[in-house]
Amino acid sequence: MPQVKYFVRVYDDRPFGGTPHAVYSDADLAALKRAAAEAGVRISVRKATEEDR
Repeated sequence: MPQVKYFVRVYDDRPFGGTPHAVYSDADLAALKRAAAEAGVRISVRKATEEDR
């Protein structure tokens, strides 16, 4: 099973953003960042720790 590398939170119209989404690769993170930029949506990225895995 792949390990989680990052957690991404998407900020939309809710005051504290939505649920964190697990991201398993650098390529997926790059695609999410690109899509968010194109959509004009703010995201935050947190690197997964050993406790998260």
